[in-house]
Amino acid sequence: MCVSLEGFTRAATVKQQQQQQQQQQQQQQQQQQQQQHLQQQQQQNQQQQVLSVDNTRGMKAFSCLRSSSTTCLLLLLLLLLQLLLLQGPLRRRAQQQQAATQLKQL
Repeated sequence: MCVSLEGFTRAATVKQQQQQQQQQQQQQQQQQQQQQHLQQQQQQNQQQQVLSVDNTRGMKAFSCLRSSSTTCLLLLLLLLLQLLLLQGPLRRRAQQQQAATQLKQL
């Protein structure tokens, strides 16, 4: 009866060790899955950060372009106004010169 009791205890300890190994393997698998999940989340976060940085850069560039194009338009309008304002006196001067040359010719 002692022999069978020893065999029983050996079988029980072997079974217990196998169960412990299985539990450890399951825990390791769970840890690996958690690490993979964390890595995926970190990668997604990094991608989102890169996208948001790109978006802000794009928005800044667009606003800069928009403001510079408005400034260009304003400058062009000012130049046109100056030309229109100068056109009157220039016409008068040209007419005066023509009249003076016509008088000299007479």
